[in-house]
Amino acid sequence: MKWARLSEFVLVIVSLFVGAFFFILADRYYFNTHAGQFWTGPCLIRDEVLHHALEPNCSRMQYWGRAAYEIATNSLGLVDARIRDVTSKQQRPRLLLLGDSFTVGLGFPWQQTFAGLLQEALPQYEILNGAVSSYSPSNYLNVARRLLNRGIEFSEAIVFIDVSDIQDEAAFYRDKDATGAVLGPALEVKSNNLYTWLRGKIRNLPYTSLLFEWGERQVVRFGIYSIPVGDDGDVFDTPRSAWTYRPVDESIPFRLGYSPLGVEAGIERAKNKMNSLREELSARGIGLGVIIYPWPAQLAHNDRHSRHQQIWKQWCTGRCTRFISMFPDFFDVKDKCSILLPGCWYASLFIQGDVHFSEEGHKLVAAKVAESLTKSGPGFGAR
Repeated sequence: MKWARLSEFVLVIVSLFVGAFFFILADRYYFNTHAGQFWTGPCLIRDEVLHHALEPNCSRMQYWGRAAYEIATNSLGLVDARIRDVTSKQQRPRLLLLGDSFTVGLGFPWQQTFAGLLQEALPQYEILNGAVSSYSPSNYLNVARRLLNRGIEFSEAIVFIDVSDIQDEAAFYRDKDATGAVLGPALEVKSNNLYTWLRGKIRNLPYTSLLFEWGERQVVRFGIYSIPVGDDGDVFDTPRSAWTYRPVDESIPFRLGYSPLGVEAGIERAKNKMNSLREELSARGIGLGVIIYPWPAQLAHNDRHSRHQQIWKQWCTGRCTRFISMFPDFFDVKDKCSILLPGCWYASLFIQGDVHFSEEGHKLVAAKVAESLTKSGPGFGAR
């Protein structure tokens, strides 16, 4: 009897190992024959002024996680719904959007990003999306300046200032010369822990990765905020967003620190770049709007009166045609979560395992900005 039970136990263990082996083998085969790449930067080119930019009149497939979609740029090298020629003169009021990967809409085709949703909701305006991943105020200034120097007309520039902009100004971008052209960092330090390593190894196994993501999603729904999966560290406490609610390391370089400038100097550099942008726009009678929004970390740490919000609200006083904070709107979604599932907001507003907006997050931003523009159209003058 004992030998029979032992044989049954051994058979179960062997069956589990064999099943797991064939599951992973099939998962790997599926990836090699059907799945796309985890990340690509189509249309991305080196730029002597901007550090990196997008190739004009480019249309290629973009991969972000398991998402695969087409990305296109227009004749100005700006993200667009399709390849098209953009005239210098505006036939209807133009809005120039400036920002980073959030404004690009990483993970979604144009139609599902807040830029595309704004164009659909406000056909009386023409949307020019000057955002590129990892841009910050240094490049918001350079993009607008380049367009102005080319004689491209627009009625208002709307800057979507990201929480990560302070680290980019403190630790990533360096002025190349007096023209404002920028260089990248001399050194990068990436997050390195066992879980990040493991998730990186199984990233190319779609179904295995799905099982991990399902587990992560359940943990977060119950209010345990921890997904340390990327080069930047934990989604809910990465140094790129943590400066608003806790001290961060100012002695180590990008990505995990704020060397060489540090947080305060990074803030001042960001403000100075925005001052220059405002002056150049003002001289041409062009308005400047500022939109801010939280990362998952701000919501997880209950950073409702965030320093990020305070800095740019104060800076905008007397300078901006509009200032919009998405903090109250995002926290409203969090406050509607039940006591049993306090982290339900994350799956609603953000891509799983990521800091970028979900489709619902894009809709929330688009609706708020469209409401502001409907009440008060683009134009010059602080309000």
